Amino acid sequence: EAAAKQQAEAAAKQQAEQEERDRKAAAEKAAAEQAAAAKAKALPSPGSTKSSWAAGLKDVLAKQNEKKTQQVEPVAKRYKDGCTIWDCELIKETADDKYGFSHSSGKTEIFKGIGLDENSTDFPSPKVLFVRKIAGEGLLLKWNEAHDDANVQPGDRILSVNGATTAETMSKELKASKIAMEIIRYPEEFDISLSKKAGDGPLKKLGFKFEKPANEEVKELKITEVGKDGCLWDSNLQQAEKDMFHNIVMVGMRIVQVNNISDDANKMKEELKSAETVNLRLRRAEVYALARAKLVRQAQILAAFTSMSKRPEAAASASKDPPS
Repeated sequence: EAAAKQQAEAAAKQQAEQEERDRKAAAEKAAAEQAAAAKAKALPSPGSTKSSWAAGLKDVLAKQNEKKTQQVEPVAKRYKDGCTIWDCELIKETADDKYGFSHSSGKTEIFKGIGLDENSTDFPSPKVLFVRKIAGEGLLLKWNEAHDDANVQPGDRILSVNGATTAETMSKELKASKIAMEIIRYPEEFDISLSKKAGDGPLKKLGFKFEKPANEEVKELKITEVGKDGCLWDSNLQQAEKDMFHNIVMVGMRIVQVNNISDDANKMKEELKSAETVNLRLRRAEVYALARAKLVRQAQILAAFTSMSKRPEAAASASKDPPS
């Protein structure tokens, strides 16, 4: 009987607590609705400057939503050695249409990253174009807006254009009024293994320079120079000869793991010095460039909206000043 009484009291307590939570939730909802109503009531008349700014902002948001509704069917992708490949087709319908992106030879990008002159013949070169920049307007930007799943970014490579597969012939095809491009994106991170052992002889050097970040919160090492001899050069050459250019280590890449060590730049540095075999995980430099560009773009948008929001206040203040 006592146990039943305790159970009844506990159930009553739980019910009371739930009712109290429901009352609080209802009160918060009502307060939020009242605040929203008050804010709407406080909005200026349709002819005012503030109303014009609000209408402009509403138009911007409406256009963004419209772009989302215009999304087309997902683009089919292929995968090879960790890389993602897809097709992108752009058509110029008027003489004023621009594709809206800049590019360079993949050879230029690779050779610069490993410290070679562009005219060097000591190293195989990739037959791709390197996407350098996407313009703020143009057909490629429109493609990206319609294809969230297959947008082309700076740092992507072009494998072919209208069937052409060399840097020279692809550049010529990019002048056509219609282009069908095959895009390849390298994985953000990749692994390589370097061994300092060289038979019975002395240990080989790794063959690259790196630096620890000035910011102690950054737990990685940055490649600053790639030498023309040593373990890394041999590895890069082997990968290039197998047409595995996505596994080539270049200046600007970050070492994020050495053997089983990560999240500690000092320990990774010591492991590079002491271990005879090092298994490296590297992150591409373009990953950081894209992240910085995104932050800059967000800051620009925020600054633009902040500036727009201040204009109505300035106009309202000016209208209150008595005439001189």
